[in-house]
Amino acid sequence: MEDAITLAEALPLRASIKNTIADLQSERNQVATVIYEKGDDYELPSRNFEQVTEEIEQVAQDLRMLENKIALANLQNTVDWSDEKLSIHEAIMLAQYLRQEANELLMYSKKKKVSVHRDSYGINLSKSSIQEKTLYDPDTVRNESVKLTRKANKLSSMIDAANHSITINFDADRYMGY
Repeated sequence: MEDAITLAEALPLRASIKNTIADLQSERNQVATVIYEKGDDYELPSRNFEQVTEEIEQVAQDLRMLENKIALANLQNTVDWSDEKLSIHEAIMLAQYLRQEANELLMYSKKKKVSVHRDSYGINLSKSSIQEKTLYDPDTVRNESVKLTRKANKLSSMIDAANHSITINFDADRYMGY
């Protein structure tokens, strides 16, 4: 029987399962061969290659099942945003876009309104007085960056709140049991 876990629990669980797979792959690499002096006896590892491979396959299957359930929950559940309902999946994509755009605008906002033109290496090779002038107001762009960051933070908070209330069926005892 599968137990219910929240999406908020499922996300770090997914990361933990991915780490488990990486650890098992490392272990398989260790048990794949043995190095010994010719003529000497050698000690076999406590688990063999096939046993570790079998465990990797089981854990990978669990990961696929969990990721599928997370994806379905993210598509089937919504958050209210700007007078519309967005699937959690779409809300995640929007929050990512807002953060990316805010970071890019922040970069533009750091430019001076007028500066000496420089080559791609940042060197002024010309003895002339070639100027570079922004065709936008850096202060206005900085304010827009701050607004987008706040929107992204608000949307992320709404996604987090939803993740704490949405449950999926998954037996996590193998990975989270005490």
